[in-house]
Amino acid sequence: MIYNTAMADIAQFDYYIGIDIGGTRTRVGRFSKDCKLEEKEVIETIRYKKSPEFLLEEIAKKILGLKKPNSEFAIGISAPGPCDTKLGIVKNPPNLPGWGEVRVSEFFKNKFDTYVSLENDANAAAFAEYKIGSGKGYKNMVYFTLSTGIGGGIIINGKIYRGFMDSAGEFGHQIVLPNGPKCRCGSKGCLEAVSSGYAISRDAISKALVRKSGILYEIYKKNGTINASDVFLASSQGDDISWKILNKAITYMGIGISNVITVLSPECVVLGGGLTNQDYIIEEIRNFAATHVKMAPINKIKIVKSSLGDDSSLYGSVLNTVDSF
Repeated sequence: MIYNTAMADIAQFDYYIGIDIGGTRTRVGRFSKDCKLEEKEVIETIRYKKSPEFLLEEIAKKILGLKKPNSEFAIGISAPGPCDTKLGIVKNPPNLPGWGEVRVSEFFKNKFDTYVSLENDANAAAFAEYKIGSGKGYKNMVYFTLSTGIGGGIIINGKIYRGFMDSAGEFGHQIVLPNGPKCRCGSKGCLEAVSSGYAISRDAISKALVRKSGILYEIYKKNGTINASDVFLASSQGDDISWKILNKAITYMGIGISNVITVLSPECVVLGGGLTNQDYIIEEIRNFAATHVKMAPINKIKIVKSSLGDDSSLYGSVLNTVDSF
């Protein structure tokens, strides 16, 4: 039996299940009726990256472990874009190569016979920060996720702005370096292609293999790869190549974020994702925007770190579900 979503009533649900499908990790959480996170499970997405069906089955197992007996729950999902939120389809996400079009909402409706909603992960994170995080109190704000990839969400007058065909907020795919490195979306010179964790890792591996010496090369020989966190560590130890890689990435972050501020003039910009664990990055971005943004009131626009951290999209998946009624 398929759950009749048209008859759904928020009052009938005793709790919520949130699912945040990420390029590196997938989080599954049980939330109370008032949207407090009670319990969470984490899955390494990379183990299932080219097999969406296996990942969805693993998520379903986690939900079974989180379920409460004799009670009703709704499911909220956040996933990398592009997404068709009305039909519940994840559509060829660059950060999940090999996925194609996956009907995630239909899968969980069939499994659990309940109400399911889908939202782009960056939109979900933006909505969570607006409702309960660093963007609370600002009706017009934007959210950037600076992580393996780069994404964004836009809140206008307290609502997610999705744009035509749910395609708004793809901040990581604005062109900041024409004819620059090829992006996983197929274009060249996207912000994500020059500033993301993926780009930092790619550049570090390239430099290490050319030089065949130094801290980065030793990391590569030991691990067979170099992560963005390795580059930050090497830079802190005085490695000049690592510093140059990071300086370039942060400069382009500043350009991309300043562009969005100039176009939208939000009250607040919230920065989340793993790269913001380095506090100096946020300060560098503030300084860049203060210098280069001329046509928006930059001295009154707040640029702040996410207060929800890695769980922003997970919270957003549930808050968006509640808001959809």
